[in-house]
Amino acid sequence: MARRAAHPETFRPEQAAGAASTLRLVVSPYHLTTRELPATVALMLADAAVTLVPEPAEGRSREAVREAVSRVPRLLRVLESWRWSGPLWRAGLVGGTAPGGEAAFVGVAGAERDMFSDALLASITGRALQHQSVPGDQADRWLDAVCTDLLKGGPDPLISTAIAGALDRLAGANGLVTVRGPTESLAQRAEVRLMRRVFSIALPVMSRAAGGRIALLRIDLRKQLAELRSAMLSAFSGGPTASLAVAAASYTEAFEEWFARASRDDENTERTMRDYVNVSGAMLPPDAAFISARAAVRGVSRATRGAGLPATALPPDARTDQPPPQMVRTLIVRPMNVRPV
Repeated sequence: MARRAAHPETFRPEQAAGAASTLRLVVSPYHLTTRELPATVALMLADAAVTLVPEPAEGRSREAVREAVSRVPRLLRVLESWRWSGPLWRAGLVGGTAPGGEAAFVGVAGAERDMFSDALLASITGRALQHQSVPGDQADRWLDAVCTDLLKGGPDPLISTAIAGALDRLAGANGLVTVRGPTESLAQRAEVRLMRRVFSIALPVMSRAAGGRIALLRIDLRKQLAELRSAMLSAFSGGPTASLAVAAASYTEAFEEWFARASRDDENTERTMRDYVNVSGAMLPPDAAFISARAAVRGVSRATRGAGLPATALPPDARTDQPPPQMVRTLIVRPMNVRPV
């Protein structure tokens, strides 16, 4: 008998304020699976958060998920890897559906289709997967492929780029803010060229903290966090970054006092640590993941003397000196090696 899987709950829009000052973030499921700092920072900062939740074609009911787990054991492994953030799911802070009702997972199949129809992007995949499962499908190839890639940290560019592209599109369509991690891959370095920088601040955070500890921080420092969110949104809208610097300093002072008094172990008896991160705000084209993937393929092609790949140039609206009319607000979270002064 399959183990009972508690599928993360869907975010209900009425659980967060609908005002323009609400900071709604899109969190990568890869960061949730690995418990990386971008996920911790996002769940600390967000008024509400959305991520991609793998789900079977039959739907997200407990019965449907239980049956899917018996066919796709990796689905249970993914959900268990998110258990650390469980209190925040149960509180309605994070879920798999955008405020408009669109499930993030639904968009991945379309993004994968778009990738495979692009000659340059198709060259990095070599094959097309079944774009989506159908009810009663015992193979569940698509669901299994997504879960496998989440557990391995994104080595399959067909899956990871499609997920990134789908989440960016979801953010652009719903006015959400995406969250990025450090620039490591060739595609991520290419993406930096597309960014229009807005602000940059340093913040202290907890690393490896479970959801209950993050929830406690959000309660105890709710005033400072609310000011920080408001100042970020204002900066994205062209407001003064000086106000953001003041809000960041106020939060930093309050966090240092709070962390000095707090227990070092979270509710799972795991030791929490204090880290420092740089949080930068930037604007990106809605298809930045696909544009940067094309640029990465071209770079590899040039390095390997061609390999017969099409040599297309970056589209004009992808250059940072000519930003497209609709840009996606983005937070880039990077660990800092030293304490900021």
